[in-house]
Amino acid sequence: MAALDGLYGFVYAGLTGVGIGIFRVAGTKLTGWDSAGCEYQGELPSGLDNDQIAIQVNVTQPAGSALVSGLSAMDVRATRFQRLSIPYSFADGRPFDVQVPGGSITMICRNAPAGSEIYENGFRIVPR
Repeated sequence: MAALDGLYGFVYAGLTGVGIGIFRVAGTKLTGWDSAGCEYQGELPSGLDNDQIAIQVNVTQPAGSALVSGLSAMDVRATRFQRLSIPYSFADGRPFDVQVPGGSITMICRNAPAGSEIYENGFRIVPR
């Protein structure tokens, strides 16, 4: 999957909220963070299925953080394994839906601009 190597920014919306995030693809590995404090560690198996990429990812959700898909907040930090199918052209800026536990979310991804590397190890959004 070397053609996909790079840093990507994304926005997402679900039944109960919205968020932003960043992830890096390096070979078959995917790592990232989002504005809810969730951490992503996954793999992109080689090959495509009907122009879709099958991603296997562990999503670590911080304690007290509800997911936008509608799943409730947990009292403790929890990791969920998910298999996702996303379009190979995911970084073209067009919205696509992803099925996740609790429902579906809509995502938009783009290549992250230069300087975005500072967010690769997580970030926080602080309201005014």
